[in-house]
Amino acid sequence: MKWQFSEDGPDLESRANQLTAHGPIVQVIVTGPGARIQTRALIDTGASFCAINPKQATKLNLKIVDRKRISGVAPTGAGNFANGEADVAFGMVGLNNPPHELPTQLIVADFLQDDPTLTLLLGRTFLQHFDFFYEGSCGRFSLTRSSGSLHGLDD
Repeated sequence: MKWQFSEDGPDLESRANQLTAHGPIVQVIVTGPGARIQTRALIDTGASFCAINPKQATKLNLKIVDRKRISGVAPTGAGNFANGEADVAFGMVGLNNPPHELPTQLIVADFLQDDPTLTLLLGRTFLQHFDFFYEGSCGRFSLTRSSGSLHGLDD
């Protein structure tokens, strides 16, 4: 998946500012036993886990399998910290262009309730299967499958 503004879109400075302000966001598909949703996910290379909004976890009927202690800066606002116990569930997370789905451990994260436009945070447990290039100065990023890391999941 490659993302960039169209040629008719904002100028270079505006593109760079928008990418800096909102971060690299991709469309993903999340599947659980109860449903399948298409939503927006923030790529966070500093996050050691993937997280999902509790409302969406309920909608997908994700089964809680564990609890985990989490801490760190929440991506939804300056100065907000995620700190405490959180439920752990599993779901299928995939990019839809081209299709790649991975079983993914998801932290059911209250801190994602603060931003109704953001359902999912993609951390290193998901990103380790992809190559990610960020060109903030020109408002581009790409997320492509790492060769050999998804054996048996393609086509």
